[in-house]
Amino acid sequence: MSNPAPRSPEPRDIRPAAGDTRTLVVMNGDSDGTNGRTKSGAPNTWRAMPVIAALIISVCTVNIFTHLDDAARHGRVLAVWEPITWEASSALMNVIACAAIWLALRLAPPTGRWLRFGLIHAVGSVAFCAIHVGGMWSLRAAVYALAGSRYAPVAAELIYEYRKDLLAYVGIAALMWVVPRLNFGGASSAAPAEAAREDWFDIQDGARLMRVPLKDIVAVRAAGNYVEFLLRDQRRPLMRASLSEIDAALAPSGFLRTHRSWIVNPAGVRLLEPSGSGDYRLALEGGAEAPVSRRFPKALEKLKSGI
Repeated sequence: MSNPAPRSPEPRDIRPAAGDTRTLVVMNGDSDGTNGRTKSGAPNTWRAMPVIAALIISVCTVNIFTHLDDAARHGRVLAVWEPITWEASSALMNVIACAAIWLALRLAPPTGRWLRFGLIHAVGSVAFCAIHVGGMWSLRAAVYALAGSRYAPVAAELIYEYRKDLLAYVGIAALMWVVPRLNFGGASSAAPAEAAREDWFDIQDGARLMRVPLKDIVAVRAAGNYVEFLLRDQRRPLMRASLSEIDAALAPSGFLRTHRSWIVNPAGVRLLEPSGSGDYRLALEGGAEAPVSRRFPKALEKLKSGI
């Protein structure tokens, strides 16, 4: 790439000054919005929404006919608009409540730190249920009022609704995570140029696009609201993103989360030595150092077996 940035001999803490609005975008060789990846390079979970919406609508449609059939078999009179109102309000609020799942996956993707993952998604499931049930009951009450009737939900139903919503939360979260990562075209149909681009990681700084080979990324570390890439040529580009997002994007390529603030490329590790209290220190290519916390035992095990 022409006109490389000036080199710096040591890693530096480049935290953005007040008013600095630069944003770097990791693109993994593709542009956001065309390949289903977010600006952090992780697959875009919203790509699963058409599948999720179709499933929700299908289930609710079946439920409408089930309500009508049950009423007919038991000799009860049920106006058609009632089950339509019940299921349409549920379907609409289920789709809206997916925002809680999206946010929880963004804050805690299933790539490690399982205690944090469990806590955030427990809160997310409660938020999902609150949005779904609260909105559903409000919509039903409004429709019933327009029809000259009254909809009176029972508070005791909340436990029943939460059990159902918890199952829905797990299923939707799984779809949001898995669907964007599926390769429906198959590896054989990919063009050679596309396959080659998998070994590159693009970082865009304003109008400048830095295309970096994955092997040239020595480490990534948190820097305030940014992450800092430590490259083999001593460049230190910044990007506005969370370290968890970058971890999700780089983990499939063998990068390891060694600390709450660090991700390293094992190929760039030159020395592993104890630093006390069960922690370790890594000497990286280019002279930088990174910590290995005892809270990341899997990363430590892989580093010990590879050095």
